Amino acid sequence: FFPTSPPPPKPPLSSSPATSDVNKKQDKTRAKGSVTTEKGRALRGKTAATNTPLNIAGGQIGSGDLPAGTPPASMTALASYVMDATIVAISTPAAGEVKAVLQVLSNDVETAFLAKEVALLASDPDEGDVVYCYVPMQDDPVQMRAAGDVVGKLLTMEISMIVSNVANVTAVISPEGLVRRKE
Repeated sequence: FFPTSPPPPKPPLSSSPATSDVNKKQDKTRAKGSVTTEKGRALRGKTAATNTPLNIAGGQIGSGDLPAGTPPASMTALASYVMDATIVAISTPAAGEVKAVLQVLSNDVETAFLAKEVALLASDPDEGDVVYCYVPMQDDPVQMRAAGDVVGKLLTMEISMIVSNVANVTAVISPEGLVRRKE
């Protein structure tokens, strides 16, 4: 249960030609960090309108590439699902933001793969679990070793997501998380 408050007002955008040109040329199919999906924005609107909690349902990790010309915000599923990720912590570092910490342990990996994408799921009362935010990692994938490899791997991911205007955020934290870091 994490109460949130509205984010501070955004500073006005510069109207200089250089800024305008950069914004116009921005490639919306490439993203760094987490991207709230269209379904995530719709769910955030529902929860704000009904004053109900946003329920983080889980995480997933995949090996797929973002389809050509597809903006990350339009992803409704991973391009190539491999396995679930465990939620080991959740926090509110700033107003209107929630940070979820996910883990994947190589002991749970059947076949080695390159982790190229992550999805954080949230429970929609009408649609079930939806991809609330998508994290493209195609430019910097992480090798996940198989369970039988000599050297194991623990992948820990901190995913920040916008939850402005949402009264509460809930998640089930796994007691099986291996490493927890105190900030």
